[in-house]
Amino acid sequence: MSFFRRLFGGESSAHYRTGMRAFDAGEYERALQSFQHALDANTPRCDPIAHLAAFYAAEAALHLGRRALQAGDAATALRWLEPALGGTAVSPAMLEVAALAYLETGDTDAALACLQPLLRVDPLRLEAHWMAALVHHELGDAMRAAQHLHAVRAQAVSSKLSPRLYRILEARAPTFPDLAELLRDFVPSPQSSGV
Repeated sequence: MSFFRRLFGGESSAHYRTGMRAFDAGEYERALQSFQHALDANTPRCDPIAHLAAFYAAEAALHLGRRALQAGDAATALRWLEPALGGTAVSPAMLEVAALAYLETGDTDAALACLQPLLRVDPLRLEAHWMAALVHHELGDAMRAAQHLHAVRAQAVSSKLSPRLYRILEARAPTFPDLAELLRDFVPSPQSSGV
């Protein structure tokens, strides 16, 4: 059997192609189901289709998680993201969105479990430092919270945050004076920036 027939001719390939059509059309739930079928079709994990299906399944889950989070439903966002977090195609964007959803649900340990690898891969990611400062403060680790606030100060004179993260930080700022000061001095509110 030729390489191309093996790559594009099997059951997993058909599911993968269906998934890509749905993904390209923005139908992420249907795409995710198709990519999962491609992965479940007894395809060896070393097969290129399996790698592509795993990558696009994670991307579809990320889109669905973001959409749910934007709609204010962190629990549904996590329902989409958690299976993908256990996979092989975890991206920094997925870790950041999951950390934000965990913060919204009050699961600081799970948020930290996302933020630690994210900051190892991308130590300059400002929103991750804001969230890590908040998480460490809530876990009672003032020294690490201060380190993350210092990283924010060192990287930017002014920082623009997503409206959702800004609201979380603003709501918890009264119990975290250092964060409140930094938020006031370095971040324009989403209302003032027109976001």
